Amino acid sequence: MPLPAASISRLSDHFGQYTLCVTCLSCGHTGERLPADLARRYGWDRPLVWILERLRCSNPKCRKRNCKAEVAFDDKPRGWVKNPA
Repeated sequence: MPLPAASISRLSDHFGQYTLCVTCLSCGHTGERLPADLARRYGWDRPLVWILERLRCSNPKCRKRNCKAEVAFDDKPRGWVKNPA
């Protein structure tokens, strides 16, 4: 289950071992962005909120900046508590 993007503050968090699932709120197009690809353009130390404000829909007919992002992990990150209760 994906987490909200607010669970990651910078691209370098969790060593970039996650995927951003981006959904356009205008047309519904979905896609995945890797932190390494975004870091080449913006740098590893940029806040994720700053980057999400600049993301555009990857649908060539839409290209709007009205996107929502969620964080998905392939593996359990180091130090991640399964049951924080």
